[in-house]
Parts: sequence; C-alpha cells; structure tokens
Amino acid sequence: MMDKALLPSQQPTPMLNLLTFIITGLGGMGKTQLARDFANRNRSEFDVILFVIADQRQRLTQSYSEIARCLGLVEHGSTVDPENDRERLKLWFENPVKFANQITEAPVRQNGSNESKAKWLLILDNADDPQILSDFWPVSGFGSVLVTSRDPSTGIQHYPFSECLTLQGFSTEDAVQLLKTLTKSNNDRGEIDTSAKQIVQRLEGLPLAIDQISSIITRRRFSISDFARDYAQASDYHKLYDERHVKGGYEYSLGSVWAFESLETDEKGAFSLLCVLAMLDSACIQQEIMVRSLSHGAIDSYPRVSSAYNDFLAILIERSLVQRDLDDGSLTLHRLVQDVARARIVSRGELFKAAFEIAWKSVAASFPNRTEEMNTAGSVQRWQQCGMVYTHVVKLFQVARELYDTQKDVTFPLELIDLLYEAAWYVVPVISSQPPLIFISRWQCERREAAEALPLAELASTMCDLLAPNEEMVQKTRTPLQRRQTKIWACRIVIAQSTGDSKNAFHYSQLRYKSAEDEFEATGVLTGFLTSTCNTLGISYAMNRLHENALDYLTRSVNLRKQMPDFKKDWLYSPYYHMGITYHRMGDYEKAAGIIQEAIDDRVAALGPNDRISSRTAALYYSLGNIRNSEGRLDDAFGLHHRAYMQSRQTAGEFAFATLRCSQKLAEHYVRFGCDPEARYEL
Repeated sequence: MMDKALLPSQQPTPMLNLLTFIITGLGGMGKTQLARDFANRNRSEFDVILFVIADQRQRLTQSYSEIARCLGLVEHGSTVDPENDRERLKLWFENPVKFANQITEAPVRQNGSNESKAKWLLILDNADDPQILSDFWPVSGFGSVLVTSRDPSTGIQHYPFSECLTLQGFSTEDAVQLLKTLTKSNNDRGEIDTSAKQIVQRLEGLPLAIDQISSIITRRRFSISDFARDYAQASDYHKLYDERHVKGGYEYSLGSVWAFESLETDEKGAFSLLCVLAMLDSACIQQEIMVRSLSHGAIDSYPRVSSAYNDFLAILIERSLVQRDLDDGSLTLHRLVQDVARARIVSRGELFKAAFEIAWKSVAASFPNRTEEMNTAGSVQRWQQCGMVYTHVVKLFQVARELYDTQKDVTFPLELIDLLYEAAWYVVPVISSQPPLIFISRWQCERREAAEALPLAELASTMCDLLAPNEEMVQKTRTPLQRRQTKIWACRIVIAQSTGDSKNAFHYSQLRYKSAEDEFEATGVLTGFLTSTCNTLGISYAMNRLHENALDYLTRSVNLRKQMPDFKKDWLYSPYYHMGITYHRMGDYEKAAGIIQEAIDDRVAALGPNDRISSRTAALYYSLGNIRNSEGRLDDAFGLHHRAYMQSRQTAGEFAFATLRCSQKLAEHYVRFGCDPEARYEL
C-alpha cells in the first residue's frame, strides 16, 4: 500500500505530482518505526531521504535550515535566516537538482528531462498538529512525502488527497510472537504460549507496551509464565506503565509517549475528562452518558457545559487517545490508555474517587431501573437500554474493586449499591424447569449467566458491610441500608436458584422472609415484600424436595396477594407458576395443569392473548406443554410448546433463553413426527 503510493518506480506514468501518504494512530502503535522501515527498505529508490521530527514549529524551522545547508542550498557560515532557508528548501523540492549550482528560480518544465533531478523522500514524523505543516509543505515537485501523526483528521481534513493508513494493535498471534522474540523465549511450549497470550491481550497488542513489558521481563529475569502468574490483574501492571526505558536514544514510558505529563499540567480539563473515560467500558461510551456527566462534576476542571466538553474532547481526539463516532457521538479508546490514566491517579485518592463518582453517577442516571410494582418483573421494555449501559457497570465494578483494594477505608454510597443491584438483576438468567428441577422467582434478560451476576451482588453486599459492618436487623422496620440489603438477598436467592445452589437459596430466603415478617408485625401494612418472600421461600423448599412445605408458602403468597389493596388476578402469576411446577414434580398432573391454566386465563384477561410485556405468558404455555407431555397428550403438548415459542420469540427475542428452550422442545416433537430437517432447524 505504501510502496504503491510513494515509490517512483510504482507510478504508471512519469512523476508529475507530489506523492503523499499519511500514517495515523495512537502513540506507541509503531508509526515512526513503520516510516523508518519503509525508508530503509527502499533506499535504492531515492537519491535523498530526509527525516524531520515535526512535533513543533521551532523544530521544523531548525531542521529545514540544517537541511538547506547540507544540500548546499545556503552557504555555510552565512547568517541564519530561517524563512529564507525554508523557502530555498521548498524551491528545491519543486526543482530537485542533483547539484546545488543547477538550482534556478523557475521550476522544471513537465516535458523536460528528469534524469538530472533527484528523487527525494521527506518523512515528517510526529506531526501531531498538522496545521503547522502548512508553511513547510512542498508546493509541488517530483518527490514523496510520508507523514506520521496521532491526529486522525490529518488525512481527512488537512490533506484529503493523500492515502491514509490508521494503525491498530497487533493480532494476538503476531503479538505473542513479538513478545517471545523480544524476551528470547522462542519455543513452542504450550504453557509459554498461553501465558504470552494472557499478557498481550492485557496490552491489547500495542507494540510499545509489548516492548516495555518485554524489557521488564528480561531485566528482572522473569520467564513469561512467571510474569503472567505474578501480574494477573490490571492493577498489577499500573506501576510498570510509568517505568522509564531507554530505546533509540531517548527515555520513554507509556505515560511519556502519550504526553500525560503535559496533559495533566497544561490541559487539566482534558485530563480530568480522560480520567472519567478511564472508568467506563472503552468499546463504546454513549453520548447520553457523557452528557449526563456534565451535571455530576466532582472535579474542579471537569467540563460543566457542552462547549467545554467538546473543546476538551478535541484535545484527546487530536492525540488519538480517544475516537469519536461521527454518527452517534459515542466514544472509544484503547483499554491500555484507560489503564495508564488510572495508574497515574490511583495514588491520588481524591482525584481517583472524584472521577469514579462522576462515572458511576452518569451511568446510574442512564440505567433503567426495575419497577417495584406488583407483577412487573421480567418486563422486556428496558432490556435494550440495559444492554447498552450494562458493560459500563461491569467496568465500574472492576474499578470499584480496584479502589477498595487500594484504599481500605473507602465507603460507597447507597445509590452505587442500587446500580450494582439493578445490573445483577438484569443478568440473572432463566433456567428450565426440567430435571434436575430448578425454580426461578423472576424472569430476566436471559442473555447472560448467573455466574456473571454473582460478583456484582457480592460487591454490593460488601459495600453494605462497609457502610454498617456491625448493623444487624434488630429493628422491626428496615433502614434505607437494610432495604438495600434485603434486595441484594433477593438477587442472591435467584442466583442460587439459577445455579442449583439449594443451600444458599434457602439461607437467603429465610433471612429475607424473617425481615418481611418482622416488618409486617411492626407496621401491620401488607406489601409485596412479604408476598415475594413467601414465594422465594416456597421455591427454596421445592429445590430441597420438600414439596409440602413449598406448597404451604406458595399458598400463603397467593392468599396475601388477594388481601392487598387494588388486587388484580394476574398478580398471582408467580405463586401459581411455581405451584404448577411443584404439583407437576409431585406427579399430580391434574392440579398442575389446572393451576397453570388459571394463571394463563388471568394474564389473557389482563393483557390480551398476545402478551408483549414479558416472557411470563410464554413460560406458562411452556410449563403446561410439559405437563401434557408427561400425561402422554403429545399433540396438545406440541401446540402449547409452539405457542410458547412464538410468544417468546416475539417478546424476548429469537436468541433469548426462553425462546431457545422452546426450540429444543419443538425439535423433540419434530423428531417424534419423523421430520428430521425441521428438528435440525430448531436445534
């Protein structure tokens, strides 16, 4: 690509115009090395190769004066006149004679002989502010110009007719090979390859980072496997990113290459913005979140208005530290940039906490919380927005753990606990009621695993303990903190039920039920808190094969719900659903089918035959189909499973767990019918 664009021999006709090529990318991606390699590889193609560091106007001016003297365009010993030297060199670019005494004021004619003309390559390296190039850019000529810049707009905005290449990190395979080569670990042992893969994935294939870490591995006499074992977490790398290394005649670290020092000193607003971005998921930071962040400024230099935000963001974009999508305004940045930014502030506790506060408050304001109203669990309306914001909660979870590990005295606000709770609830999956029997008290997004929700819930519990380590449920009514604790217990119950952990499901169900009973006795007010605890305790009994106990608590949940103000029949869905499954498990198919059918009738009466609110109606049809299967009424079962499939697909989506388990049932029916192609399609 570069050869075709820049080499004179690759041009289809004699050179009449300037050949240009621009390389952009984040600092450390290897732009300079790529330019040097191109020049070394193609020495024979050029008579003159000029390498100029173009990061400052003053440096450019000085370099042009020195080059003019080296080429004999200005007499040695004459008074230095930078403007004259620059123009003399630009004139030579236009008419590149091989001998200084041949230079004239007039450019060479296009139809003249080019044999006496020098073929030149000008490399303008580190031109991170492309505007300063305008006075130094060759007007025309028969040469080639190669520019390296961090500013992604260099080609698009400033030199739109140039071909461009934006560098990305190495592939995992190439990055592993580079690390092994630099550390002289060139063997094919699987253990080394696995460890090397772990390291380069943490560094996201950034060449400079791989080079820096390989220097540390070599200097400290580590093996790749030992280093991967001892530096397993992101926080373990933090102290390494600012280690200084000498290479190519200059001292560098990731922080220095990205000029974080000058960013902190001269562009504090941009640096504070970068610190907040370092707390979020680097793959896609939605504009909505950043707009909300303007009203949560806990840092003096953080932007409060859109104009300031755009100004600070432009500084980060010009350095290729951040990229902005032109369509939706969302931001992306290299994960390693985030790690280095956090590494620089991790020891500055107040700044770290302030950036974290801005980030989590902005995410919390964008996360659609569950409604506490009766019979609203499992609503699909919020799924899309939850999915967009959830990745940021996971990142905040990781940063919160990092903050807790470095500052043991840190405490977290209740609202952050709420965010972790909501996110954990969002990722709790639905598990089939097929043997081994597992019961679920809520229908959630069904797109992830319970194992993913557990760390979020555990951290939320830890935060509660940090806020009130010695507080016990001795009061009859719950404090705000205790309300959150009982919510987290509910989440832990569902996670335990999802994973078949009957012990923890029963433990948290009992804790929650006792709290609800105490509050009911103290206030005399019947709420959904008590009815739901009866439900979850009944399900936990069923998990332990104590079916009679399970039916007792599920029946109590039904009776309590009927006593609530403004009672509606469809509020009985959850206890009815689990009573039906319990009767089914006990072999009482008639009672199981009757109670499930009653729940279906209640929902159809409330929501119509085509429920699009949640997967609950589909779950009822699925359960009733299973009962008919057990009764041997296979055709009826097929019709019910097909209806469950269609309803779940149109509500939860084609790849939701509820839909996929219906597909599996339909496949079993098609096998029974002898329709193998249809069965394979469903599977």
